[in-house]
Amino acid sequence: MSNKYFIKKNLKLSLAFDNYINRYPSVLNKIPNDSLVVFTVKGDEEFNKMSWIVAGRAQSEKQKVIEARKEGNRWNVSKFEFV
Repeated sequence: MSNKYFIKKNLKLSLAFDNYINRYPSVLNKIPNDSLVVFTVKGDEEFNKMSWIVAGRAQSEKQKVIEARKEGNRWNVSKFEFV
């Protein structure tokens, strides 16, 4: 997977997630201040692997990491856990 594709997909997901939290603002309660939100997509293991690399770097710097996982039309937001 190219970095360009990864960046474009992240931008697309961030816009979709922004729309989602505008409809469901209570989701923001699951995201601590100063945390990194890492996007993953059900069924896209190649993209997820790149996201996990980003998350691993952030965790090694002691930053809080939250996973926003897109599953069809819904999002699952939780504390990031390495699989």
